[in-house]
Amino acid sequence: MLAATLFSAMSVRIRKPLFLSCLLLGLVLLCSTLTYQFSVQHGIDALREQGNRQLELHTRGVESEIERFVWLPGLLQLNPVTLQLLQSPDARHQLEVNRYLAAMNDRSGTLASYVLDSNGRVLAASNWRRSDSYVGEDLSFRPYYTEAMAGRSGRFYGIGSTNGEPGYYLAH
Repeated sequence: MLAATLFSAMSVRIRKPLFLSCLLLGLVLLCSTLTYQFSVQHGIDALREQGNRQLELHTRGVESEIERFVWLPGLLQLNPVTLQLLQSPDARHQLEVNRYLAAMNDRSGTLASYVLDSNGRVLAASNWRRSDSYVGEDLSFRPYYTEAMAGRSGRFYGIGSTNGEPGYYLAH
């Protein structure tokens, strides 16, 4: 009986600190978990905000670059030879417009410029001398062409159907 009383008294002295230690350990783990979750969420929010700022800067840069070229499609309609080519296509007008487009392309720094007829066929192009020239290509399926034919400014980012390279296309 003495052994049972001694064991009972001893276990109370051990159980209380053990319980308090476990409780303290649990509180530390809970606080650590909450701190970790807060830190992770705060880090994600900071990265998202930084990413959005970078995206906004890049967006403005791309828009600024595009705006440098918006006037080019409209400029083509001011060239009387371009209008003559559209009204009555012939080799002489085509050669003049090809040269005009090549010169305009060189000055503006664009990759290619071309004139399409009302059916979407390329009549003249700045790359007319190259083997991958757009002259004769049917681009009537391209969204920028359909937008322009509907009287709106056509804008489209996509993969070129002739060369397979990505580009931003403007049409008027």
